[in-house]
Amino acid sequence: MNGHLDQAAALAADPAGTAGPRDTLRRRYDAGRAEALLTAAGLVVEEIHGVRVLADLLPAAVADGQPAALVELELALAARPPYRDLAAQLHLFARRPA
Repeated sequence: MNGHLDQAAALAADPAGTAGPRDTLRRRYDAGRAEALLTAAGLVVEEIHGVRVLADLLPAAVADGQPAALVELELALAARPPYRDLAAQLHLFARRPA
């Protein structure tokens, strides 16, 4: 939605995460919906991690000035709601059942 703020706002407000009735591609998933999708596909979700929990929220001077501390804090918060859910991306680790 690069530069199309009105479309981005409509997409964010749509409960289905789509861009209108003709759009069938969901573009927004929260942790629960992503986990449900993988579970419905027959997978067992082992972990959910947020990616860039804080990095995108900090000024560059802070992030660049303390990169090791930022990585350590990112790792500590990556799997902990509600911090995980604020992340720019989610990584779900799933496996096929034995």
